[in-house]
Amino acid sequence: MTTDRTTSTRTPGQIAALGAALVTAALILSAVPSGAAGTATTARLSGADRYATSAAISRASFQAGVSTVFVASGEDFPDALAVGAAAGAVEAPVLLTKHGVLPASVEAEIDRLNPGRIVVVGGPAAVSNQVVLELRDHSRSVTRIAGSDRYETAAKISAAYFDIALDNAFVASGADFPDAVSAAAIGAALHAPMLLTAPNRLPDTTADELERIDARRIMILGGSAAIDEATAEDVEEFIFAQVLRVAGADRYETSAQLSSLAYQHRTADTVYLASGSGFADAVAGAPVAGMNDSPILLVDGDRPTQAVCNEVSRLEARHVVALGGTGAVSNEVLRYVAEKCAAQGSAVQPGTDPVTSPSPTPGVPVPGGDTPPDQDITCSSFQTQSQAQAFHDYWLGKGFSDYYDLDDDGDGVACESLIVYG
Repeated sequence: MTTDRTTSTRTPGQIAALGAALVTAALILSAVPSGAAGTATTARLSGADRYATSAAISRASFQAGVSTVFVASGEDFPDALAVGAAAGAVEAPVLLTKHGVLPASVEAEIDRLNPGRIVVVGGPAAVSNQVVLELRDHSRSVTRIAGSDRYETAAKISAAYFDIALDNAFVASGADFPDAVSAAAIGAALHAPMLLTAPNRLPDTTADELERIDARRIMILGGSAAIDEATAEDVEEFIFAQVLRVAGADRYETSAQLSSLAYQHRTADTVYLASGSGFADAVAGAPVAGMNDSPILLVDGDRPTQAVCNEVSRLEARHVVALGGTGAVSNEVLRYVAEKCAAQGSAVQPGTDPVTSPSPTPGVPVPGGDTPPDQDITCSSFQTQSQAQAFHDYWLGKGFSDYYDLDDDGDGVACESLIVYG
């Protein structure tokens, strides 16, 4: 199989231009009116179902004549988890299919794209041979990339699309999707592969691929309930790299913490919102968000969590794009993020909306205001690294440098002692 390994050298200006084009397309596709002047703009990329949503995301973001289209299962997540980062890195869309039949909306989008080749992700148990036959009516080159299980499939995707000596790589649980879909967009932006592990065992295929890519930093996603300490230690034992665990109190805080680490010294013009309860919309949106140099943050219900709201605010986002219909990301959440998170331009003070805002963690310093509080604040003042990072970045953005000496080694990561290392 001929592949496009990640060799992109886009300049910041090119990324910004591409991002502006993608956001414009999103706004044209489905704009959601925002209530107050001066708030972030809002848009929604959605279709009648997850398959039509993947087609809508592609249609808003990719012109006809793309070199590659990835097709993955929209019914189950394992094989689809690893493809988002690879697709974004080679600037290709991810379209979703049913197991036994190619949805009409996806078929129409493939016809519009007229790709040079189609890559089917996963074995026949994920995407049937019948679907492969249907796809051959739409491209001269249709290949399948699959391993004996989800772990080998992820390793094969990494081997096909990523070179060695990378700066970053991600390792996520193959038993669940939230942590992996949060990181897929960042992986696409950073050209970092997504590898999968069992919660309590590092598969040989994953270990071999980690050794091949020889990444400088490996980020283990999720807490010990997702990937246990013994498995994290297995990664450390034979990989000569910095190994750190990125984990929040829940999937929403983990998505915010990932964004905070990836965008620790800069802002993001656009943020994408996806449901934390389903994988499909985030998988299809990951390459687009990555190409737009933007994070995907997870939301559910009628309000974002405080960690997500603070991260949107810290990023100073001017555009907020929902992935999926209102059943995935409600209009209430979309407007709240645009009007009460992004519009602040600084971390949001918990309690500003007494009816709906989450309560602050007692005793934990909260960023806000124009002058740092005259308090003895150290890393021990925070319960999680993401709390410390948001606090540090807020005052950094206000021009106070590392006012409380939370970043003792000057690498931009506050209170690394609060990160759980594998």
